[in-house]
Amino acid sequence: MKRFRYYILPRLLLALSALALLFSLFLLWLSLDAPLPSAAGVCARLDRERYVSGVSLLASGPIQYQDSSDASAPENTWWFVGRNGDSIQFYTLEKLAGFLWRNADRVARYDLSETEQSLFVRPMGTHFLGTEGTELTPVIVCTDPLVVRVEAQLVHLGMSEQENAQAVMDHRGISPDFTQVADGVWVSPSVTIPPSVETVSTLTIWCRGYDAAGNLVCQNPLDS
Repeated sequence: MKRFRYYILPRLLLALSALALLFSLFLLWLSLDAPLPSAAGVCARLDRERYVSGVSLLASGPIQYQDSSDASAPENTWWFVGRNGDSIQFYTLEKLAGFLWRNADRVARYDLSETEQSLFVRPMGTHFLGTEGTELTPVIVCTDPLVVRVEAQLVHLGMSEQENAQAVMDHRGISPDFTQVADGVWVSPSVTIPPSVETVSTLTIWCRGYDAAGNLVCQNPLDS
């Protein structure tokens, strides 16, 4: 009896306490959206959840907002772009505690086998500014090797403006400057897209890709 009370019981309680601590840490890990010590690991896990494998990360960069004092803007968020030959993947991750990463937004995937497009654009780090509009970081991926320069126009189109979209785009569309950061990948600094005059609107992005001679090679949408 004394052996159980003074020898076995303390060790049993210690083991149970250790298990309870590990379980609590596991629940905390899950509550933080299961962060991992590498961004590539998080992206690979997100790919597995969507039954995608073999994705290679092409480029990444921090998402920086124009007003650094805005407490409502997401912090420590990064954009990532990957490709596995059959698809283009866009990820938004948040960096935690200096070395842990977790998913910060839904993953966008474009299947190359289901489209004739060669230009793919994704607004990363979308931050709503109320009546001022929406701030975002546009990232463009082009699969055509001839393209060396891209341009884009962004605008919020109201329902009644759809029929005259080009005129609206020319009137209040935003045309940011893009920098190539990897083969086939371009990004611009964050831009603010003013809201539409209508209550219901859609963010519309038109892209064009040019070769070294300045000739138009591709565009998205294809019929723009």
